[in-house]
Amino acid sequence: MVGKTALNKERYHLNGGPFQTLVPTLKLPIMSKEINAQKYIKEYESDKVVARHVFPLTLKDYMKDQTECYIKYLSPKDMPYDGYRELRIKPLGENPAETISKRIRYWTWQIQTPYYYLLYQAFQEGDWRAVNDAQYQYAKQQLWHDYNYYDIRNAWLLMAANDFSLLDCNDAYGFSEAFHRVWTAPGNMMMGLYLHDDAAIKRGMAEAEKLLGQKTVGKWYKELSRFMLALVNRDMTEASRSLNTLCENYRYYDQELLSFEKLFCTPAHGLYNFARRVLTGTEFSRLEMPSSPTFFREFALWQRDNNYPAGKQALVYPDHSLRFMNEIINLPPLPSNAPFEALGQNWIKIYGQGIVNLGTNKER
Repeated sequence: MVGKTALNKERYHLNGGPFQTLVPTLKLPIMSKEINAQKYIKEYESDKVVARHVFPLTLKDYMKDQTECYIKYLSPKDMPYDGYRELRIKPLGENPAETISKRIRYWTWQIQTPYYYLLYQAFQEGDWRAVNDAQYQYAKQQLWHDYNYYDIRNAWLLMAANDFSLLDCNDAYGFSEAFHRVWTAPGNMMMGLYLHDDAAIKRGMAEAEKLLGQKTVGKWYKELSRFMLALVNRDMTEASRSLNTLCENYRYYDQELLSFEKLFCTPAHGLYNFARRVLTGTEFSRLEMPSSPTFFREFALWQRDNNYPAGKQALVYPDHSLRFMNEIINLPPLPSNAPFEALGQNWIKIYGQGIVNLGTNKER
């Protein structure tokens, strides 16, 4: 196993004898007892995993691969690489905000997320705060990767880390437009429940009725609408059954997921946290945690015992490498109906014009 003994730098003990010296106290990592967390570690380390630039075994390998990727795929729209690792865009045209929006989307696609490595490390140490933060960082990078074609999937990735900012910035039509009814039906019910908008709920229920009658729609996607319908009807028995079924059948959610990716049902954690926000305390107490091993009870209980903290950025990129990713990850969410250039406008508003007009980051 690649996991190493962790050194607690803040606590020391005295080494006995006539010459007492301070000796670091070694803190042994406590591996998670979650069966699927242990499977994740084993399968992640397997020789069958070949794309190590996506699924690295060390942080050093991750930073090396992604820095090389950045240098290799520099666009003519970026300033030449000279040792600085920030998003530096040449002065272009009369709409720099649109250019910045395009570059942010490009780099969130090109630079691989450290999510899978961060989970690998956190599961070895049984560190649920680290899982929470890894989930948040992954959700934010995915948000800008998908900009501005949001749907319910972006919402549950953030909600799994107790972040509801995407729901907060959208109106009742926030998830009304997507590539398929499998997302708009539950999406409309989600926003309707969150905003107490009966029209949105009815819109979602009508779409769900059509969806459930279609033979070509997969059972996992139908179950997603059944879960939202159960929340609408305040039927906690049905909601509990449905959420567990989503976990049990998570392997059908995306056929392209690798074996270890199918072990942790993040949608269920997002939906469970969503239910907590829209149900009364009594109703939520009747919603059972899924018994499926793809739902990590230790993680859910840690969130509960720590008052459901919102995730934070897990991996802060150092000044000498890919620092612009920190700025991208920490941009606030935008509503789905925001104009495309709004992302770049936000960047300029928060971080200034220097990157666009000066062609250098030395004058931030």
